[in-house]
Amino acid sequence: MTMKTTAIYAAILMALGGTAFAQTASIDQFGAGNSATVTQTGNSSATSAAISQGTAQDPDGDGGSSNNNAATITQTGVVGDTATISQPDEAVGSNATIQQNGADNGSTASVMQNETSGSSASITQTSNSAQGSQATTASVDQESDVGSTATINQQANQGVTATIDQSGMNQQGSITQSNVSLDTALVQQNDVGSNASISQTAGNNGSSASINQSYGAMNSATITQTSGSTDQASITQTGALNTTASIVQANVFNSQATVSQTGSSNTATVNQNDEGGAGEGANLSASVTQAGANNTANVAQAEFGNSSTVSQTGTGNTANTAQEGTSDTLVVSQDGINGQATINQASPNDTDLSNGNSASITQSAGANLNVAEIDQYGAANVATISQAGGDGMSANTALIQQFANGDHASITQAGGGGNSATIVQR
Repeated sequence: MTMKTTAIYAAILMALGGTAFAQTASIDQFGAGNSATVTQTGNSSATSAAISQGTAQDPDGDGGSSNNNAATITQTGVVGDTATISQPDEAVGSNATIQQNGADNGSTASVMQNETSGSSASITQTSNSAQGSQATTASVDQESDVGSTATINQQANQGVTATIDQSGMNQQGSITQSNVSLDTALVQQNDVGSNASISQTAGNNGSSASINQSYGAMNSATITQTSGSTDQASITQTGALNTTASIVQANVFNSQATVSQTGSSNTATVNQNDEGGAGEGANLSASVTQAGANNTANVAQAEFGNSSTVSQTGTGNTANTAQEGTSDTLVVSQDGINGQATINQASPNDTDLSNGNSASITQSAGANLNVAEIDQYGAANVATISQAGGDGMSANTALIQQFANGDHASITQAGGGGNSATIVQR
């Protein structure tokens, strides 16, 4: 076919809605210590690349290994491209890398590593479009005994999805989405000693981030969302000694943060702040739910119109909560003995009687040896503490301090004697 004929054929395809110069590439390898590379460049559409590195059979038929393999796919300047790396069997110490530059309009990248330890998977997707990438997806699936790493980095994207699914101990999963909007990020891990992190930054609007860590202990999870609105962040952990479940939403508004932990000796932290200025950090909601003993919940919110809820069931739990603003609501509920709950609502310069805050602590179900304290600054605040229990030797303590005008305070202690209640209004 001559060059002229080729050009005419391509023009006809484009006129008919077809795809000109679609590129496809595939590599299949068997055994250990192999390397494979695919590089595709240009402005083609519907470009695809696939690398598979599997197990070779030994001469005696016992099966071999596919350890220490390396696979790399690089695609540049393509639209709607697809990249797939599969390392399916005993991929110990193997590496998989996908780089999509200018990944726009339905580009996909996926890595699968099975029966592996100490392996790594990395996907990077960047957009050349001024509007950002549309409907681009990236996924990593690792079934590992121990110590594998998965990383996804999506830049200047809109409406994209990133998913990491890891099984095994001591896994590392990280997703970064920058200059994003309407994006989704999910990390799932189901064993002990793993770390998961999601970062959604710069122009982050309407995005969601979720981390699920199940059937494990000593895990850590961190979500960071900055400079956006109507975002959602959630962390769910099942197991004990999970040292970190942290959500930071900085300079955002109209957003939600949720942490749920089942097990003992866990720590949850939600920080929603307003480093960017007025209005940012407003109309936020935070929820922490913990079931088990010796758990700690920390919640901090800034600006106005925020709400926070902490619910703890079990013995020896601690809730530390703070709001800096007006028209805020904070509720702490503890069911068990030896609980400690503290609420601090600070708006010391506010004298508007229509902008008061509301705080409530409930320690219930025959709870003993509990301590509850509410401190409020600013006008027209409402504080309520309710404690059940107390038998003269296992007493509860309640303290409310209010430092402005037009405040209301109430303490109820039911169920027995020996309790202590104090209200100070200045």
